Amino acid sequence: MNLMFFQQSLQPISLHHIEQIAILVLYSSFSVLIWFLLALWFDRRDPEPARQLFRTFFLGSLMALLMFFINNYLVSELKSLEILKNALFFTLAISFIIDGVLEEGGKLFALFKVYRFKDFDQPLDGIIYGMILGLGFAFVENIFYGLSAQSMETAKNLLLLRGLTSTFMHFVSGGILGYSFGLAKFYQRKKLLLIFSGYISAFLFHGSYNLIARINFDWILLPLIIWLFISYEGVLKKISYLTRISPNLLAIMKRDCRLNPKD
Repeated sequence: MNLMFFQQSLQPISLHHIEQIAILVLYSSFSVLIWFLLALWFDRRDPEPARQLFRTFFLGSLMALLMFFINNYLVSELKSLEILKNALFFTLAISFIIDGVLEEGGKLFALFKVYRFKDFDQPLDGIIYGMILGLGFAFVENIFYGLSAQSMETAKNLLLLRGLTSTFMHFVSGGILGYSFGLAKFYQRKKLLLIFSGYISAFLFHGSYNLIARINFDWILLPLIIWLFISYEGVLKKISYLTRISPNLLAIMKRDCRLNPKD
């Protein structure tokens, strides 16, 4: 992402500009809706309240807005470091530190708020809320990318492509992080360890995806799709596992005896 659209925003806003923004919102919403419905299908047995899902989506969107400004500032600072004059080192730093550590750190921060929802009462809920949070993040990020495109046609194509790749990546990474929160909610003795391990997994997945995406060759989509598919399969296994242990939730709580009733 870059700050090009801020320069454009200094010009008087016309009806045409408003229409362009509306189109970008529509295109970003379309792909997000597809993955949103998939999350609802995963949660079909005991659905979360709609108000909590939209609160979570909003938190993800808000975090993406905050990360946009932080990331742009840090990227400009990283460019001044001598060690990052090397293209490979710079790409690694952007992919894993800026994209991975910081963006997943933003999701981590938001999930601590979600963690305290009264309706967060099953391990599987962690994955569902994490996925929805990731979609809120992707929704705003996609619009920023569309605004920085050279033309509206380029923006449309970019958002359609991101809907199948980057949006899904945020969906999966949110699920990975949410899985750790789902376990931590009910295994209080290992709470910090579970959350930390989930964060490490999420930022490594995110960083690896972005590193692959920055490799410039004709068949770039193939390794991206393979990496997303492998990671998605991992999330499906986690969903299956949490679905199995959820009926035993009371036994888990009694064994641990350290669940905070305020949560």
